[in-house]
Amino acid sequence: MFLHEEYARRLCGQPLLGCSRLGCLIVEDYQDYKWVYVVIEMISVRNGPHEFSFRCCSLSHNGYKNQPFLNLIFSKQLNYEEYEEFIIEWTRNLKRSKIVSKKKLQDKTWEMVLYCLDGYLSQKSELANDIFKSVDRRISKQERGKSISIISDCLWECFSDILVWRENILNNYCDWIVNYLSHKERASI
Repeated sequence: MFLHEEYARRLCGQPLLGCSRLGCLIVEDYQDYKWVYVVIEMISVRNGPHEFSFRCCSLSHNGYKNQPFLNLIFSKQLNYEEYEEFIIEWTRNLKRSKIVSKKKLQDKTWEMVLYCLDGYLSQKSELANDIFKSVDRRISKQERGKSISIISDCLWECFSDILVWRENILNNYCDWIVNYLSHKERASI
């Protein structure tokens, strides 16, 4: 935790809304979608305050075929002054939706990759055992990781864009929104 975040938590009693150059979120059960991929990107403006791009995308089942695996649901460009109010309002509207926690992120993003490549993987009988192992919660995380590596190695040549997308989420996940929402839920109890 940074010093300014600690100060704000003590003074205001709640975590600060963050902003990073690039941040990602996964939201489950958002409107009519099973999963939604959210991207918040800071855009540098010459001689002025930053602007932000906020995009929500749904995943395409079997999105590897003749369509993109991500479909834009909505996009909004935000001025610096609009950013905090927009994020607070957007999180307020997540009624029955749930933001995936960092702890569950590895498993959820892998499920999303399998969802996008479902039809392709169903034709790869040599990977069937590893596919089942990769999502079986009864086996150790280490064993699931080995299976994910084996499958990823086989997919890399044809589907590197989906695998890079998953890594991008894992490396740029917005923990601060998860912290903000969990604090908000505790405060309302």
